[in-house]
Amino acid sequence: MRLPLLLLCSALGGLAACSSSSRPPGSSDAPGGSGGAGGYDASVDAADAAGGHADGGDASDGSDASDAVDDAVLVKDGAVPVPDVIDEPPPGCALDEVALASGRLVSTGATPAAFAAAYDAAVTTPPSAGPLLAVFDGLTALGDPSLHLVRVGPRGTTEAGAGDDFLDTPATIAFDLPAPRHVIIPYTEAGFALAVPVGGSVRMLPVVAIELDGTFDDECGVLTVGHLRMLVPSSASAIAFGAQTVGQLMGTTTATYAGGTQTAWPLELTGVATEVMFAPGPPKGVGGQP
Repeated sequence: MRLPLLLLCSALGGLAACSSSSRPPGSSDAPGGSGGAGGYDASVDAADAAGGHADGGDASDGSDASDAVDDAVLVKDGAVPVPDVIDEPPPGCALDEVALASGRLVSTGATPAAFAAAYDAAVTTPPSAGPLLAVFDGLTALGDPSLHLVRVGPRGTTEAGAGDDFLDTPATIAFDLPAPRHVIIPYTEAGFALAVPVGGSVRMLPVVAIELDGTFDDECGVLTVGHLRMLVPSSASAIAFGAQTVGQLMGTTTATYAGGTQTAWPLELTGVATEVMFAPGPPKGVGGQP
């Protein structure tokens, strides 16, 4: 009889629960059809609708449905999980002012060989912070070239040894910042000196022009110098530099300045300049020596 089945279906959610679409192919209303070949067993539908299995299997825990919901949430409107953002270094220097010393810059290029050997020995034996101090200002002002200024001059140490300072008046020169951390000093004629320690004393080596191209590391504590060229005027010829004079070590002048009216020698350096503590005050020593 169909009446008990209809009552059961009504209790489980209406006639749709027992519609023909829910029956497997070949099902029949014939009496005694349950369990028969091609027969329809109403108890199976009823048990499935109630969340169970007629064959005594475990009831579903709903995890499949939950997974389906999670998947639907992930793909809704094309949304996908967002990966963790990796911190990138700032585009420029974090500090506006950075002071560098030249102790790890050695001679190269067109520097006369005899002077190059004497200069390198002076600044590396014993190792020192170097004869040149450069203080870059305006490194964070990427869009304001008027603030890009560097002071270059002879490096000395402060009276209490708290940091580095200029032994003599530095030159103030404009520099370019074509990209974050990339600094260029175009050829500029400016007077300053290098405080080179030679034989236990200091030689103030005059410079009349400078040009530089270098790149700071991510922390802006190291400047890799691809090109640094300074001109030493021929007027420095008589300065003692160890057992010989500057002129004897340099030889024939090969460069000019002041519109070609004055002669000079090139002093070219390469390597890295490292950050030092800039602490202006009365100088104690020069060239890394106490």
